[in-house]
Amino acid sequence: MSLKASSIRMLGTTLAAMGAMAVATASASAAPLTCEEAGSTAPLCLNFVQFEASGSLIDKKLNEPIPLNEGRFNGYLELVSLAPITGFVHGLVTSQPQEIPTRLFGHNAKLTVTFEQVGITSGTLNQIPVEGSPNCERIPTEVCVNLSVPTEANIGFTSLTSSGTNFSMNCKTSKPISFPLSENLMLNEELLNFAVGSHFVGTTDFPPVTCAKEPRQNKNERLLTETFSGPDNPYSLFIRRT
Repeated sequence: MSLKASSIRMLGTTLAAMGAMAVATASASAAPLTCEEAGSTAPLCLNFVQFEASGSLIDKKLNEPIPLNEGRFNGYLELVSLAPITGFVHGLVTSQPQEIPTRLFGHNAKLTVTFEQVGITSGTLNQIPVEGSPNCERIPTEVCVNLSVPTEANIGFTSLTSSGTNFSMNCKTSKPISFPLSENLMLNEELLNFAVGSHFVGTTDFPPVTCAKEPRQNKNERLLTETFSGPDNPYSLFIRRT
């Protein structure tokens, strides 16, 4: 659907106010990504400072989730046009290491897992018709946009605890895992309603695991690859301000 003039003026006023608040918040924060640091020349630019990033990658073989631990998203959205709405988004998801329960060789164990995004992701925001998008059709008067942010990340394994014994590891996926993040969102009810925010779901392939040279290198690579690697692993990601 196209935006009427009154809707464009209202949206512009709202975004300008939100942009002012975002800039003020960013200046008092050590955010790694902001409109100011990037020198954005877009007509409207919004900072996303320390937004919550939650979700998980579910290992299909084990049916066990690898959740984001204290996940955070920092980045910015450049709106280059309001009629139709087009823009660009840039950002970084970070997460703290965490232990996840698993079963190896028939025994309960815990793996310490890390998540590391590869570089700063860049994606696009484009207005699309409401018709044909089930998410947006819930409110037919809404503005519907597609947010596409292809992202890659490495999953690392730093230790294994089994039967009370801890073994250190230095392993990670042999290549980054691809997360083709793309979703049709309601502009006002979701994307610009920061308490609701953005959401993505999909599936991805989990590549083999490689380890640094160490006494148990071959055994660890074989163990982790057999346990985790394979296609069609579901993932979810939610980004919002808390």
